[in-house]
Order: sequence, then C-alpha cells, then structure tokens
Amino acid sequence: MQSANLGLQRLYAIDTHQSLNDRITIAWYANFEREAPHRPSSRLYYRPGPHTLAQALRAADIKPSILWDSMGKMLFLSLPPPMLGIGQEPNAISRFIGIKDNGNDSEMAFQSDRNVVNMALYESNMKGPNKDGQRIGPQAGASDQLWVSLPDGKLVAISRNGNVSKVIDLSKMLNANFTITSKMMTVKNKDVEEDFLIFGIHVPSKSDTFRRLAQQLSGGHRADSDYYIVGYDTPENLGMPLAWMIPTPDNMPVTGQIVGVPGTEAGAKDRIIAFAGDDKAAKLFSIAAKS
Repeated sequence: MQSANLGLQRLYAIDTHQSLNDRITIAWYANFEREAPHRPSSRLYYRPGPHTLAQALRAADIKPSILWDSMGKMLFLSLPPPMLGIGQEPNAISRFIGIKDNGNDSEMAFQSDRNVVNMALYESNMKGPNKDGQRIGPQAGASDQLWVSLPDGKLVAISRNGNVSKVIDLSKMLNANFTITSKMMTVKNKDVEEDFLIFGIHVPSKSDTFRRLAQQLSGGHRADSDYYIVGYDTPENLGMPLAWMIPTPDNMPVTGQIVGVPGTEAGAKDRIIAFAGDDKAAKLFSIAAKS
C-alpha cells in the first residue's frame, strides 16, 4: 500500500511463480484516488468528498491496514486519507473497503465511510487432511463475521458483504472512555461457537463504576491501573459479556499481537501471551485459562 502526497493510494496483488522467468507478476491492482472515477475491469476507484484540514491532520498518523480472509478470498482494507500537498484541497475521509480476490482480477464487494482502527477474523485451523486424507474446512455453523473497532470504543461485527450484524458499545458498558492499545484477536473453543475477543486497553480516567467492575473482573486485583487486557464474549443474551479484565504488569500498555498457545494433554492450561512496554521497560507475560 502506497500513501503519498499526490492523493493516490494503490494496492497491489502479487503472484509468485516457480520459474526463473517472470518469477513475480502483478495479478491486479486497485487505485484509490481523488480524481474522477474511471473503471477498467481490473481496477477499483472511489472519489471521496472534501473535508476539513483539521480532520486530515488528525488522521495523518493512522496507517493503512489489511486483513486477508483465506476462506472467503476477501481483502478487508482500512484506508486513511492521503495527506495532500500545500494548497490542495484536503481529502480527509477514512474508508473501509472489502475487495473480492478472483485470482487474476478483483471486484469491489463494499465500501463505507468508516474509520476502522482494528480488525479481527476467526479462521478455522481445520483445513488440513483428516485421517482419511480428505480436505476439511470450517464446521457448519461457524461464524465468518469480521470484527472491527472504531475510535469511539464501539466493536462492530461485519459480514463479507459489508452489512453490520452487531454493534457493542464497550465504552458504555465500562462507563469509561478508552483506547485499544494492541491488535485485536478472536479465539474459540470450537469452530461452531461465537467469537471471544481479546485486546489491550488504556483507560486514562476511571469512574467509580469502572473501578468496581475492574476489581470484580480482575479477580480482586488492583483497580487503579491505566492499562488492562480484556476478554469479551460476543454471544447475545449472555448477561455480563466481559469475561475478565486484568491489569498489565507495571501498568504498561499492551501493544502488538496477542498470541494464543494451546495446552497439552499432560495438563498444561491454554494461555495467551502478550507484550507490554513503554519507553523505559518491557515485559512478556501470559494469562492462563481457568481450570
């Protein structure tokens, strides 16, 4: 993904081949630019409208991000606006785009004016051959929805056609404003279950309601931390969907990818491993599943 001051952003799909000649070829590319739309079969264009320079400056530090859905052959793209040159009309609308990968070309599945901060999608690991040598995919009933987080603290479930199927207002539930500091991940005990979301948060200002909730969900740990790692169960009609909210070591932000490690038949518990750090120190830590 390129983001330059010319108002042009371009996404490339690259094929690699097992040959000496033409080892790497461009399968297709998509342009996202300010100019009037033109639609060759293998290119995608949109033309956002004008917005204020202040909005552009606020969005300047947001980077493009891509998530690949191997089961649906889809690319989900969170695209901040490009910063334009001095004297040019600022183009400060953030876009969330779904692109269907057809192999040698592509098609736009959906696009919306949405500032997506994080993306997470559960994919079954049951893709290898079974004991009879047959390929197996995800089990029937497995959820294929994409989860995204928005700057206002909402968690949104989106289908492959771009429709919103669920919105969770986590700020309202926590009674506090927060920002997500890490990448968001989703896990399941079984493919047919609903998603369980895990991510790190920063809560700079804490209400009494939040402190009581934090102490309850952390198993009695301190409730004055600014940084937590959160587990959220997404099925509806669950009662309290927040499963746990644990303060981080030395009150440091969780950043980067959170990794799940399965237990063993010898009795070791499933764990998640996360990285927390600031400009003075850093730690790797793990959280074990309950017995």
